[in-house]
Amino acid sequence: SCYYAKRMGLPVGKLICASNRNDVLTDFIRTGVYDRNRPFHNTISPSMDILVSSNLERLLFDLSEWDDQLVKKYMADLAAAGRYEVNAALRERIQSLFYAGSCGERETGTAIRSLHRDYGYLVDTHTAVAAKVLTGYRAETGDTAPSIFVSTASPFKFCDSVLDAIGVEPAGAACMQESLKENKVTTLANISTIADGTAVREPGKAIFPYIQENVDQIISVPDDELIVAFLDMVENHKMIVENSGLLSVAALRHLDVRNKKIVCILSGGNMDIITMSSVVQHGLIQRDRIFTVSVLLPDKPGELVHVASIIAELQGNVIRLDHNQFVSTNRNAAVELKITMEAFGTEHKERIIRGLADNGYRPKLIRANI
Repeated sequence: SCYYAKRMGLPVGKLICASNRNDVLTDFIRTGVYDRNRPFHNTISPSMDILVSSNLERLLFDLSEWDDQLVKKYMADLAAAGRYEVNAALRERIQSLFYAGSCGERETGTAIRSLHRDYGYLVDTHTAVAAKVLTGYRAETGDTAPSIFVSTASPFKFCDSVLDAIGVEPAGAACMQESLKENKVTTLANISTIADGTAVREPGKAIFPYIQENVDQIISVPDDELIVAFLDMVENHKMIVENSGLLSVAALRHLDVRNKKIVCILSGGNMDIITMSSVVQHGLIQRDRIFTVSVLLPDKPGELVHVASIIAELQGNVIRLDHNQFVSTNRNAAVELKITMEAFGTEHKERIIRGLADNGYRPKLIRANI
């Protein structure tokens, strides 16, 4: 169709013929020899999986100036021997019009990801082959003229090839990741995770072959990230979700999803109050909403009030004080004050620490003490 559009006057330069691993047309355009005597490959771009092109016969007829006897001979050679070679004049005419290239499965997948990343456009596997071959053409020739892909397929007809299936499991019970690495069902010696609903030592023997065949990647999520995800759901979405059900949310931190619409399926709210309290506390600490500093100050009247006033001016909220008079043998020189306080986040926390330092104290961050 592109060729005839060019013949009818469409201002088109080079026509690019793109092939997958079944590259019989690529070889033909480059050499003038059509040879179907080669292995056939089943690929993720199935409409290109050919060894005999029916449309090529029509093109040869037109380019040979309607020499039906010549084309008939070529087709007879193809039927008898599986190959034919066009004459030099016809080969030169084909090569003046067409460029040809091919690419493999991995390159096809890379092209799909690159186009979606760079342009926000999802293409099917056949269009991805064209995109990869165009990249090769430009690198080889230096021709950067605007190009058009003649794409006729929807990417959603090829979901298995276009989309990645990504699994998620807790890092403290990453039995599926280990089994895929070993290429067999593997039992972990120990597991430790707050995502108790997915805390298993080995994957199911029935499901493992399915995972091997269909899952492209397994992400492991540490408990610290699950805690942050839990707190985010509570604070920003007013939802209680158990840790195993939060795996998909926590996994988003490992993926390039900025400015994309993402749907996470949240499952389960089966969490006891004590676990919930612990998760919330650890989450507040990780998000710098609660922190503890240690400062040394002289054991003199008014010093504690001075420290408290600095924190108050900076809108910090003290929730715990620990006063250690025995940090030094000279109490007049220094006593230790451990201050646990609330902040609005990392920036606010750093502002409080700077404020203490600017007033002559040497605040030292220590493990939060709740």
